[in-house]
Amino acid sequence: MRSLWLTFAALACGGDPILERADELEAQKEVSKAPVVEAKSSDKKVDSEEVVTPGVPDETITPGVPDEPDPVQPDEPEKGVPDEPTPAPPGTPGGSDTGGVDVTPGIPEEPEPAPPGTEGGAPHEGKVEALSGPQVTLKGRISMDESIKAKVYIDVFDGDQRNHTGPRPSLVKVIELAGAGDFEITLPVSAKRVWLSAYADLTSDNRPTKGEPTGWFPGNPVFLDSPPDFISVDLVMESKPVGLGLDFGR
Repeated sequence: MRSLWLTFAALACGGDPILERADELEAQKEVSKAPVVEAKSSDKKVDSEEVVTPGVPDETITPGVPDEPDPVQPDEPEKGVPDEPTPAPPGTPGGSDTGGVDVTPGIPEEPEPAPPGTEGGAPHEGKVEALSGPQVTLKGRISMDESIKAKVYIDVFDGDQRNHTGPRPSLVKVIELAGAGDFEITLPVSAKRVWLSAYADLTSDNRPTKGEPTGWFPGNPVFLDSPPDFISVDLVMESKPVGLGLDFGR
């Protein structure tokens, strides 16, 4: 009703600005009272931020190959100087010249050879192991020119060394004498029989050599179960030694 009255008054008065403003405010109020219908949408809520579509890089990246690492070189150890060895106490055999006694460092002394006829020792050509059992002692004398001064070797064989047919005999024992004179030889009875020879070693080479005095026992072979009471061997110069250690290979 009020709106109609206001309209009528406006028409009669020729238009009032205040009334016009009042009409505008009234119209706004009427509009604000009208029910608001919410629009339904099936669309999902979209973030206000801009949607970014995944892109494809412009360039294709090729997997790389790593560089070979430099080999690690071990550190070279420093070259050291060995400490000086402590000298051996005075009187100690061997060692340095400050402590050793008559021994040259690093050079072993030559062992003294066993006397000829000694049992055992290292194997060698023609060696025969000692026979066991009862023993018998042969006694005798070696004779030669008294002017000859040399060692005398007596060789005992298990066969006739002068016989060059058949197998060569073996050397059973060797006896060394300082020169001509008496001797004794102990042998096992189990050897049964032996042949005795001797020579003067003028050349000191431990073997009979051409021109040296040599000799054989005239009663060879000697049977050990019934040996002679005394054995005599005379050494005389010969042009060539026959049937002694040289032939045997001593």
